[in-house]
Amino acid sequence: MRFLLGAFFFGFAAWTTLTGDGLAVELERNGKVYDIFTPLPDGATFTGKGIDRKAHVKGVDISMRLIQDDYADCNQLVSERDSAWYHRGYISDAIKGGSKKECMLSLGNNGGGDYSFIDSRYIWLDMCDCYVAYHLAAKQGAEDIPDLTPLRLALRYSPDKPIPLERLNVDLEINKDWVEAFQIFKERGFRAELVFKILDDSADILVGSRQLSDRYAEIIADLYGVNVSALKARNVATPDWGFDVETGYPLYKASPQDFASHVSTCYQNGKYWRDCQVNFHQEMGCRMTEGWKYACTYEGQGQGGQSYAKFGDLCWWEPRGDLPMLVGVGDSMEKTVQLPTQKLVAKQDVEYCNDMDWRETLQRDGTPIPARLLK
Repeated sequence: MRFLLGAFFFGFAAWTTLTGDGLAVELERNGKVYDIFTPLPDGATFTGKGIDRKAHVKGVDISMRLIQDDYADCNQLVSERDSAWYHRGYISDAIKGGSKKECMLSLGNNGGGDYSFIDSRYIWLDMCDCYVAYHLAAKQGAEDIPDLTPLRLALRYSPDKPIPLERLNVDLEINKDWVEAFQIFKERGFRAELVFKILDDSADILVGSRQLSDRYAEIIADLYGVNVSALKARNVATPDWGFDVETGYPLYKASPQDFASHVSTCYQNGKYWRDCQVNFHQEMGCRMTEGWKYACTYEGQGQGGQSYAKFGDLCWWEPRGDLPMLVGVGDSMEKTVQLPTQKLVAKQDVEYCNDMDWRETLQRDGTPIPARLLK
């Protein structure tokens, strides 16, 4: 069940009275104090002792602290909080995590606790080489949920000095790397609706405000000369963007420009399970054996006689483990806007996938395994 009820995606109240362009709050990490500028709604201010700072706005508790320990990836923080609050009667949304520099988690009440939902955000701060955490917790019955987008943008872009409030809007969230990637996709012949869906699969959208997707849709529609509403209305099938199935390219850790430049064109028509040469497992990155290729492309007959990839869950639709999201805001990866001059060749130095998975799947289904694959 998806909760996503909080301010990150569905802020119910607009910002009203703000405390200037942001007030500096003292946050401590391992004995060192940092002044961080934090615009809050309705004239609220942070108070508290120790490492925690707390504010209260219309039935909503807001808290912030610097993470004292070192973490290589904020998804670890997300997992720890998810586990801790599960034992207090809260269940996380199915979508959680983000990029290495910014993660979020939404928790919904599962029958216990004082809060109807809790939204948490972790943002990397260069000033302390650490993550700052802030949490919005709505009391039962709270109606006017404040929008914390200005606070998040201030922490993301300028925690050491105030940014004029008029700049703290959705346009500040537009990732120029993705805008460059849109042009690359277009030059390579990718359709507008597929480009929008690829973006929608990324961490850049996950950690953004609710209006961010709309702004990106406008940019893509303008570039392609198409209607925004039609662009957003079209459903396009996409796989889990782990590894390119034809080349083995690690899409999950590529910059937007690298992704746009290197993803194989076989994904263009939305029938990737039919059009792509299955050389690599999209989730594990290992090389496909002949048996894996057979199982992944085995067609069954659906309603109306339409064929489909009968064992697609082996290769396309059920990740085998926690995969990183597509790279988003804040990740520093090598960038390139050069289009590939020739088709990438599949790497030959990658280990083969274990055949046990596909063998057991076909045997349970009662599907005969071809004699040539029984060796």
